[in-house]
Amino acid sequence: MEFHGFFRRNEKYLWIVFFFALFILLSSYKFERIYLFLKMNPTLGFLSVTAVIAYKSFFSQRHLAIAKNTIDFQTAFHNSDDVKKATKYFVSVISQLDTAEIEALALRERSQEKGARSARELLNSWERVAVAVRNKVYDEEMLYNTYSGFLIAVWQTLSPYVHKKRLSNPKFFVEVQWLAIRWRIRRDAKLTKFKEIQLQHKLNQIEDLLSET
Repeated sequence: MEFHGFFRRNEKYLWIVFFFALFILLSSYKFERIYLFLKMNPTLGFLSVTAVIAYKSFFSQRHLAIAKNTIDFQTAFHNSDDVKKATKYFVSVISQLDTAEIEALALRERSQEKGARSARELLNSWERVAVAVRNKVYDEEMLYNTYSGFLIAVWQTLSPYVHKKRLSNPKFFVEVQWLAIRWRIRRDAKLTKFKEIQLQHKLNQIEDLLSET
């Protein structure tokens, strides 16, 4: 879990812990020593407060920028005619196909068929999202709350197509898989412990693969 995301979700409690720890630290010294120390270093208190404010401001500004990027993506995603068509075809047709039929979409001679084009459109869109999430350009929490179910369904349905394509390119849509597994572990409360361990192991393998790029 990224630190800035953890900080945002627990900011109030972290500040309480910080000031409590500071109080304990200061109370362990005699008041006279503290007074003399501050008297000899009058700018220390000011610099400390300034540093805290700057630190908080940095994360606030960063969060606003990330949130804006995420909202811009959502707007573009929902307004894209190509995405709308691909999603409609995915829901009405592709999701009803069996594994062999979905694998067949990966054949070169079928690359221009509507099914293959729809699969590529959705996977390409979510590949870009996954890259942005991994590089902290988009707010993962916002996207997870809105799209986790959809992305998991897309990946589970199209994974036979992706695995077939990976026979020629092992890194084909690996970012999408990373995000889909990450969200499934978080979302699916019905996962058995063994299945969760399997998925986490796969996620670690993908992260190792991505770190090589």
